[in-house]
Amino acid sequence: MKGWSDRMLSMLIKKCISGVAASFIFTSVMALVMMNPHYGFTFYIVVVGIYSVMIMLLVGVPISIGIELILQRVRPRKAMNRALLTVGLYGVLGLLVSMLIFSDATVNFGQAEQLLYWTFGAGAALVFMLVDIVVKKLM
Repeated sequence: MKGWSDRMLSMLIKKCISGVAASFIFTSVMALVMMNPHYGFTFYIVVVGIYSVMIMLLVGVPISIGIELILQRVRPRKAMNRALLTVGLYGVLGLLVSMLIFSDATVNFGQAEQLLYWTFGAGAALVFMLVDIVVKKLM
């Protein structure tokens, strides 16, 4: 049992490192995309950074650990099937999380803006996945 808890602690540490790194990358990309003459790059770094770090750590890390546990149980034989399943799970769950976050009934988003925010949620999940792969290779 001690070996299992050590592996879970190691996975949690790696996922937290991945979450922080992915949120910095995602925040930088979002700041470049959202930048306008009224609000500069640093404004969006601060605003988007505050929310993305919290969401990545509080939502992304547990979901990512769940995806890892699912992949350990399923164990696809081919590497291509594993890669497609991983991308699909991260993309769909990132989309679902962004749909839940932006489904606030008090704010009336337009349909185009909702699709854009949902796409950003799936993109953030895929950035998390890619950073997690790099962190696993390095650690």
